[in-house]
Amino acid sequence: MTQDENIQTTKNRKTKRRLLATNFIEDWEIDSCRKPFLSVKRIPENDVSQVTCQKSMETSTILKKRKSPRKWTDKLDRHLKRGVKRHGVGRWAQMLLDLDLNFQGRTGVMLKDRWRTLVKYHPD
Repeated sequence: MTQDENIQTTKNRKTKRRLLATNFIEDWEIDSCRKPFLSVKRIPENDVSQVTCQKSMETSTILKKRKSPRKWTDKLDRHLKRGVKRHGVGRWAQMLLDLDLNFQGRTGVMLKDRWRTLVKYHPD
């Protein structure tokens, strides 16, 4: 091996970083790196307007469905009142984590809104 070849091979060597500090050297080849590429398809100008119109029509026909609201039962109201007694007002996340209280897929915001409604219309 000549001195030029030795210099060339040392340029291509990099130390590999690992979680534990080691001096492991692995050969690194320039050809192994992938080069990014972009493929472009040309279409005539009159076809461009048709493509954009077609896409806008497709998106306008898509309707977003909203989940229907689930009614609060007396059982859920009792669970909410029990949760407020145990954890306090504003501790909605802790109430959701409590295994004794089953809110059937409700979120903390839903609990807060329901509590505000209960206090406003049913002061006990």
